[in-house]
Amino acid sequence: MEIYSRNKIKIRLSGERLNHILSNHPEMVEFVLDLPKVIENPDIIFEGENKEYIAVKSRNSFHLVVVYREASKEDGFVITAFKTRSIQYLLKRKIIWKKTL
Repeated sequence: MEIYSRNKIKIRLSGERLNHILSNHPEMVEFVLDLPKVIENPDIIFEGENKEYIAVKSRNSFHLVVVYREASKEDGFVITAFKTRSIQYLLKRKIIWKKTL
């Protein structure tokens, strides 16, 4: 599966990272196929603390969050992903990109 960020950089989701996500966030099992959509078509992207991107896709009662890093102009990788009811804590971060309505 090929995933590209908003910056058109290929983002890898390795088996090791997928296992990490599912082990630490079992609620993500039903959303595995949505992870590429969060990266490729997020509602908003926040700046992380260590040069990572935090992509968020909102649903009716929750948000899917994928944290990834663009390591170079050609390559990047997923760090983690999770589901949350609130992104209030993220709103304190710098917004890198936001979908226009």
